[in-house]
Amino acid sequence: MLYAVANDRWTPGSPLIASQTLTGLYRTRREAASSGPGPRILAVSVRYDATRGVLCLTPPAGRERQTGWSAPAILGTTGGVTALATIPGPFVRALGKLRIRVHAGHGPAKGPCHVRPGGRLGSPGKS
Repeated sequence: MLYAVANDRWTPGSPLIASQTLTGLYRTRREAASSGPGPRILAVSVRYDATRGVLCLTPPAGRERQTGWSAPAILGTTGGVTALATIPGPFVRALGKLRIRVHAGHGPAKGPCHVRPGGRLGSPGKS
């Protein structure tokens, strides 16, 4: 899965072309978000094969290779990957803003901290 920041010309369900991303595709959502401001973060179901210089479909869990769609791509100076072909719409989805969800009945964590200042991880009361 790669992530991108889309400009305002991209619409959900439509294919993604390079000119609709602000700085390319990134390995993490955080890298994409820090690459530049934009109206939305996109998740793209592809991976970058640096050996061949192509974007490929992300294989399902447990499978080594995926056949089918691929597109030439280049690695940019900022670390983003630029697709040199259109990425089909079914491989792209818009993500909402990051937020922490707390389910009903669950409040903030309580109890002693398991890490003492200057200490190490361990059970409460042990150093």
